[in-house]
Amino acid sequence: MSQISSMPLLGSRIRCNSPGFEHHLQNMELTVAAGYRPRGRVLGLSKIARIARAHGHRLQLQERLMNGIAGDLLKVSGSPDVAVAVTGSHACMSARGVRAVGAMTTTVSVHGDFAPGGPLAGLFLDLAAKGAS
Repeated sequence: MSQISSMPLLGSRIRCNSPGFEHHLQNMELTVAAGYRPRGRVLGLSKIARIARAHGHRLQLQERLMNGIAGDLLKVSGSPDVAVAVTGSHACMSARGVRAVGAMTTTVSVHGDFAPGGPLAGLFLDLAAKGAS
C-alpha cells in the first residue's frame, strides 16, 4: 500500500455472481461499484475486486453482501469515506413467480464524505452509474 492522494478511487463493473439468494436458492448476477477516499494510503485496485468476490461466494442477500463489502473496505482502507453500490438481477424475479425478466435491483451503502450532504455524495453515484452502463 502506497502513500498518495486524497482523491476518491473507484472500482466498477466488478462481477460478483452469488451461488444463491438465500431465501429462494436462486442465482444472483451482481455488479459491484466500490470506492473510498484514501486517508494516507492507497489500496491496490485488485483489493476491491477480491473483497467483492469473497462476499459473493456464499448464499447471500444482496443487502448483506453490499454491507459486508463496505465493512471490509472501511477496515482495510482505514478511511471513513467508503461507498458501495451493488446492482443485479435475481433469478427468483425472472425465473419464477412474477417473471420480471430484466428487472434489476440496486442497493447503495455510503459512509463519511460519500453520505448524503457530504462533499462526495453525488460523485460516487454518478461514477457508479456511468460504470454500470
